[in-house]
Amino acid sequence: GVTQISAGGSHLLAVQAVPAPRFAMSLGVSAGTLPADGRLRIPVNTTAVNESTHRIELSVSGLPAGVTATFEPPTVVAGGSSTMVLSGSEAAASGPATLTVTATAVPATPYSTTVTATFALTVTAAPG
Repeated sequence: GVTQISAGGSHLLAVQAVPAPRFAMSLGVSAGTLPADGRLRIPVNTTAVNESTHRIELSVSGLPAGVTATFEPPTVVAGGSSTMVLSGSEAAASGPATLTVTATAVPATPYSTTVTATFALTVTAAPG
């Protein structure tokens, strides 16, 4: 009997360990081309779930060499929107790259969560 109870208990904990997202995030476009010496602006939209008022920090990973990203603004309240600005440079590596945009609730709570969205970036070499 004891074994069954502990098994049931651990199963319940496993379910609770994955909290329901309190917000969602989407990108205005899922792909784009960045000139090596130019800029690309991508809308980032968040949606509150269950009337969440979480503050959300935005970040991005997977940037190719020579490409930088900033968020305007870098932190939004659930339901708000931001813009990811990608900036190229003369040293930007041309070719395809997959970026992962991450939205993280702050401060962390037992219900806070992280959601991600991917963006297919193509960097084109500067003319000349």
